[in-house]
Parts: sequence; structure tokens; C-alpha cells
Amino acid sequence: MKCLIIGFGLLGKKLAEKMQERGIRFSVASNDVHGAAGKSIDITQKKAVDLLLQEERPDVVFLTAAVTNVDFCEKNSERAFDVNVSGVKNVADACNKQGCFLVFYSTDFVFDGKKGNYSESDAPRPLNVYGKTKLQAEQEIAKTLRDYLIIRTSTLYGKFDSSQKSDEKKKSFVQWVFESLRAGKEIRVVTDQITNPTLVDDLAEASISLVEKKARGIFHVAGKTPLSRLQFAEKIRERFALPKQLIKPIETEQLSQTAKRPRDSSLALGKLNSLGITTRDIESALQELAEI
Repeated sequence: MKCLIIGFGLLGKKLAEKMQERGIRFSVASNDVHGAAGKSIDITQKKAVDLLLQEERPDVVFLTAAVTNVDFCEKNSERAFDVNVSGVKNVADACNKQGCFLVFYSTDFVFDGKKGNYSESDAPRPLNVYGKTKLQAEQEIAKTLRDYLIIRTSTLYGKFDSSQKSDEKKKSFVQWVFESLRAGKEIRVVTDQITNPTLVDDLAEASISLVEKKARGIFHVAGKTPLSRLQFAEKIRERFALPKQLIKPIETEQLSQTAKRPRDSSLALGKLNSLGITTRDIESALQELAEI
């Protein structure tokens, strides 16, 4: 199996690491890699995407590239749709021409959050531009390809990244909480937004396992433990023995976020678990993060 990872952020780097460990052949392409790390690619450029897949001829394409900052997407919807929909369509079209299998990463934010514990068969109803772009990308893939794997995940975190973040991508929630509390800064954290925080190691491992098991269609891959943002912040504080009094509980309406967030977008993992693939609970996952 020869793989191509498009996008070299938190997930792309972890996929590369796991493939290297397993002896899987892979190459990398991204708009922010240089030289030996891989080829440069802007997925919004259709000809460039076609040429990349012609040259690489992968069996499987893992498409992690995206604009992921939810509030940025709300303010810059044209850019969000350009990358998250048109760019994805370009990759899907190129996969169709070259006969490649596409693995695409979507989000729990395709749901409206009214019930939680969403299964793959629940009807998506996104509340914000980011969720809408991801849902539309899912639909474009389903129209373009006969075989594909769409992985919906939630609140991704992993090894802390010291590089400067762009407006399009933010630090993980874990890193923000850790760095703020360590610096003695007070943080306001909502009590009424529930997700499944997901360790990137688990997502990368599960992604490769799903491909090896020839899984098709949509799968939810997320951390085992649904938590409110406040509960998650408390778990992070406990893990790193940080000051408790700096975390201030608030409700969503007090936060004035640009984009609407679903209240409970937690994901059901039964379909994933039925294939013998599991993810860690929050305590076990946070234990994987080295203290820095």
C-alpha cells in the first residue's frame, strides 16, 4: 500500500509517524511543507492536484488539509468554502481519475447538537459555516467516488506545537488551557458545549486500521469520553497540576463566539467498535501528553 498524506498539521504529522512505524510507504504534500518533508500543494488549484496524483500514484489519499478555525470560517466563508469544499472536490476528482481510495476527515459540527450521541445514520444539520463546508464536502465525495472513507472526529489534540498558528488554524484546546493556566492567566470556559475530545494518536491509528480493514462509507472516530468544555479543562488542569481557581465557568451565551456551536455534538462509536477498533478514555489519553 502506498499512501499520500495531503496536509501536514497535527493529524498529517501523526499519520506520517504511524505509517513510518508500521513500514507503510507514504509521501506528504501540503501548502506548508518544505524540501525533504514533502511536496508543496494548494488543493484549491485543480491542475496542481491532478498533477500531484499523477506523479505520486498513491493507492490511498489521506486528506487532512482544511481551514479548521470555526470563527475564522464564519467571518471568511468564501475562503472556507474554497478550501473545505472546492479543494476537497479537486482531490476527489483526481482520486476518481487515478483510481485512488480517499480518506477524508469531517467533524462532529455537521450536527446541530440538540440530542448528542450521534450515530453515522443521524441526519446532519450544521449550525455554522465550518460545519456546512464539511457536510458539503462529504456530499461532493459521495457524488464523485464509489468507494471512500469519511471519518468524523471531534476536538482534536496532541503533542503541543510551538510554531506560530495562522488565523485559519488555532492551537488545540488542551494547549490553550495548559499555556494559559501555566502563565497564570484566568480563562473562561463554557459549561454547556459537549464533545468527544480526541487524541490525535488514536485518530491516526484508527484511520490506518479502518483502511486496512477495507472500511467504506462514514465512521465516527473520537475519544471515548464525552465531556463539556469545562469538564475537559478540569481534566487538563488535573493532568498537569495547574491552578484550579483560574478556570471560570460560563455559559455559551456569555462568550459571544462568532459562530454558533452545537450544545452536544458527542459522537456514538458503536460502528467503529464493532470492527474491534477502540479509542482511549480521557484520563488514558491525557496521560500520553508529555509534560513540557
